Amino acid sequence: MQVKFSSSRAPIDRRMWRAFIPPVLAIAFLAFGAVVWVKSRLRSDEFLLPKKELHELTVDDVRPLVDRMTSRLAWAATATVFVLSAVFSILISVVVTLEMRRDSVGRLVILGFSALAAISILVLFLVRSKKHHGPIFLDDMIRKTSGNVVSPRWLIAFFNGLAFVGIVFIVGGSCSVIASGGRSVDEVSHQVNELGLLLFAGAALLVTSVLEINQLHRWSSLAVTKDVRPQVHKAAAVMAGAVGLLFSFMLVATYVPAIIVLQDRAVAVNQSVGSTLSSVFHIAIVLSPLLVGLGSGFWTSSSFDQSSP
Repeated sequence: MQVKFSSSRAPIDRRMWRAFIPPVLAIAFLAFGAVVWVKSRLRSDEFLLPKKELHELTVDDVRPLVDRMTSRLAWAATATVFVLSAVFSILISVVVTLEMRRDSVGRLVILGFSALAAISILVLFLVRSKKHHGPIFLDDMIRKTSGNVVSPRWLIAFFNGLAFVGIVFIVGGSCSVIASGGRSVDEVSHQVNELGLLLFAGAALLVTSVLEINQLHRWSSLAVTKDVRPQVHKAAAVMAGAVGLLFSFMLVATYVPAIIVLQDRAVAVNQSVGSTLSSVFHIAIVLSPLLVGLGSGFWTSSSFDQSSP
């Protein structure tokens, strides 16, 4: 008796790709968290107490140490979450592309162009790392404060470029949803869900990027006197608001064309892409980078406001 083995492979469960995301995020968290902790230099001589007995210490002796610690930990936290959000958005975009495009050519084109654009953006930001990207006075303040810790200078440029890299992959994932050939009720529903996931990942990336930019600029207020610090905080909030507006526009440009296409597909199969409540929720997500940027102006630190240089 001769047994015949089938050469056909069982279809890969689309959920299998998502199983790789948590371990990759865990590895990224541990690796980048260790780098940020070292970069924070919280165990350097800058945090040594004055040579006094503990009961002789005054508020003026301890407050500068607390200010340094607060500013560095605040930046470290926002930078870590930002990098994890960037990794998450890239992974989600790759997974969505693999699920939406089952053909090798389609996958290669979308992921290839996304990778090429991402590398080009990073190279551009790294090449221009020694040049000013914002107002000169803010860049000079950063160079004399947070820039001495978050060094070399290309590291700040890498953070700036990473947000745009994430957006490139989000756009690629959105294109894969639009180019998906499925037209049945279940397939259109799946496309709508995948687009919503891309929108959430992109918003998380850009919101955390706005927070990281704001905190990096606020950190530089430690270089000036108490009376000048509110002006630095105001400048940081304006920068965060402007960046948030740009990022929200990017989300609109990515999400709106795709949802219009899916709306037409849903109508063809007598289906709706979502309720009014979900539409309002999606609008809030699209505007979240702008809202966070504008809201950063209301965030103040009592330690910074009361301390002296």
